[in-house]
Amino acid sequence: MAKTIVKNVISSNNITSDAFSVSNSFDVTSDGSTGLDLTSGLARVKIPASDYLLIDASDYSNTGESQLAYLYIKNFSTNANTIVFTDSIAIKLDGNADGTPDATLGHIAGGQSVILPYSADSDIYVTADTVNTIVEYMIIHAG
Repeated sequence: MAKTIVKNVISSNNITSDAFSVSNSFDVTSDGSTGLDLTSGLARVKIPASDYLLIDASDYSNTGESQLAYLYIKNFSTNANTIVFTDSIAIKLDGNADGTPDATLGHIAGGQSVILPYSADSDIYVTADTVNTIVEYMIIHAG
């Protein structure tokens, strides 16, 4: 059985009056015990400065809570140190499956990454502030 572990760490020396660190790790599973054993493959793409279909929900057979999956996305922009995140990418959801994103989940600045749970209920689009921003992504899933 496949075993994948996600580790999250948040730490700071100056966000509060004392330094702190919070960490958590968990096994990536479909039902609490069965490991996810498939991936979309780790891929890199250049994103245009318009909505780009990154994940097509119809490629996955299970949706909703019956099948969890995890999505990894990293923005490889090199302008991470600018005052304004001019090379961020927006993560958008198309819940109506009509080819038009309905909601923006959030933004990933240059050099940042995210791991999100994904239920294959919505297509996922990304939009770059700068043409040809490189994004790396992968879905870990069971079907």
